[in-house]
Amino acid sequence: MFPSIFLEGWVVSADDHLSVHHGFQTEAGGHVRHPHLSDPALQFKALRQVVTASIAAGEVPLWNPTIYAGAPLLGDAQTMVGSPLTWFYLVLDDDLAANAGVLFLLWVVGLGAALLARQLGANRWASAVAGAGAMTAPFISVWLLHPHAATAVWLPWILLAVEKRSPFATAAATAMIAMGGHPQTAVHLALITIAWCCLRARWWRGLYWVGAGLAVSGPIWLPFVEEVLRSATVLSHGGNTLAPVQLLDLLWPGWHGHPATETWVSRQTSWADGRIHPGLAVAGLAIWATRRPLGRHIALIWLAAVIASVTGLPGPINHARLAAIAAGLLPIAAALKLSPKASPWMFGLVVVTGLWANQHNQSTIPPEDHSPSPAPWTSVLQKTVTDGRVVGIGWALQPNTGALVGLSDLRGYDLPVSVDTERLQIALNPEPVRPWFRIDTRPSENLLRFAAVRAVLTPQPNTGDIPLGPAPLSADLVQNSGARAWKSTGATAVSTPNQAVAILKNDPEAASHPPVEGLNFQLPTTGTVSQADTVILNYRTASFWVRGETPGIAVIADAWHPGWTVKIDGHPAKPLRVGGVFRGVEVTGGDHWVAWTFSPWGWRWGWALFFLGFLALSGPALVRKIKGYLLN
Repeated sequence: MFPSIFLEGWVVSADDHLSVHHGFQTEAGGHVRHPHLSDPALQFKALRQVVTASIAAGEVPLWNPTIYAGAPLLGDAQTMVGSPLTWFYLVLDDDLAANAGVLFLLWVVGLGAALLARQLGANRWASAVAGAGAMTAPFISVWLLHPHAATAVWLPWILLAVEKRSPFATAAATAMIAMGGHPQTAVHLALITIAWCCLRARWWRGLYWVGAGLAVSGPIWLPFVEEVLRSATVLSHGGNTLAPVQLLDLLWPGWHGHPATETWVSRQTSWADGRIHPGLAVAGLAIWATRRPLGRHIALIWLAAVIASVTGLPGPINHARLAAIAAGLLPIAAALKLSPKASPWMFGLVVVTGLWANQHNQSTIPPEDHSPSPAPWTSVLQKTVTDGRVVGIGWALQPNTGALVGLSDLRGYDLPVSVDTERLQIALNPEPVRPWFRIDTRPSENLLRFAAVRAVLTPQPNTGDIPLGPAPLSADLVQNSGARAWKSTGATAVSTPNQAVAILKNDPEAASHPPVEGLNFQLPTTGTVSQADTVILNYRTASFWVRGETPGIAVIADAWHPGWTVKIDGHPAKPLRVGGVFRGVEVTGGDHWVAWTFSPWGWRWGWALFFLGFLALSGPALVRKIKGYLLN
């Protein structure tokens, strides 16, 4: 599939998209091979970078400081913290880790499909047919660099575990699906597995082991569930369906063309969701296999998935991809009716037609394109911004891409967005444009100062007052931008976060008497500001000194979240929501060390689930040993 990995040392990557984004340009322009497959470069690369940096710093990757004034990191499932693909980046160079991840996914899905076909009675070469068909399956091929594929590759393994009625294999496959990084795909695999059990396996005791697998993976997925429960936009993600016109792809791979070759002709549909043709050989062999009951069962599951993709299912999930995911069963069916003599020839045919059907989905690029250097102007801006933030107007420096060049953005990506983050984005733009939260006009200067924004970026070059040198955009300095942390000797009591945000937008002196909810003692409505010192900002902790004999509020211009706890001089204190979106704590007069730690309930209870799952896995074996001891 990717011979240039071995022949030229190239990398399976979509990072050529970085060449058309500001952080890696000195002038506008550039060209990408496949505009539809941008997320690995523009979203996942930055998330992975924060995860690996957090772990390298010895901290659990719970908080992402680079977007939204901070946001839960593990709470975004697409960080793929629990996936082996991320683990590669902890021990290997970036180029090698990228290729190792791709080869790992292909090996996992191919071997799993071959072993499942063998378990179902296929001969050796027929099992190889199933493996080759799975490795070129449409969903795996198009989403190979996304968490979608990292989740979907475990489908044949969960079905194999159910077929073999293997407790530990069932738990392990369940855990890998839950930690794959794409919850919607995990739900779809669950639906397919349930259908498989209903039509064939009927091993309902396996639900116990599925539960055990979910429990042991709890620390990875429960923080995501916590964020979904806090999300302001979760219901807006459902309802996506497959356009009926895209079913023409069932007759011929790429019926509507392909974006990478600039032949895609149906703008109203999602090309990637419509990749449902498994290759001509697999399709023909799967039809032939319907002469057997199991072949008919697989066809029935796949047909139901196609119907569900077109009509949709209730709930906040994109079901348009269900048909392509279920098409991963067709290579299993293709192996069922093959004779030993015909199987080797069919293997070659499946490989050729599978590669041909998916030839434009992914590609390799030179290592220098996979790991490009940030443009020189970004280091100039970093020195100006220091520990502050930037914000872009229009498409100036997309947020996650900015993190790749060392800049923190007040915007972010919509996965998922809490009610507090939504409140901040609406303050920046009353009519938020999701999912990138584009800002079309300069936000309130007062809000920008309070949020420690030091520069506003615009896509028109050579018009800003910060001399960047050759750059595709301009940067304007935010005058009198506030510190990242400070002490206010005054405060304004408010009862709602929306009241607080309104004050931030309209009061130029809000930093000296910030709007605070839940004050315990009275403070003057006017006050002064003293900057904190020895500010230490890490990935799940923040600490600093505040000084002065007057009581006040120690404020940090980082995002509010109920998972943050705070200690004053080592003693627990009550966290306060400041300005509707930021954090603070009351302090008495004198010098105080303020230390914040992020530990959301999803993380804490996730570990409780882990130990419960461990007991569930070991319990039956322990019971058998005790019974054997008593009987003997």
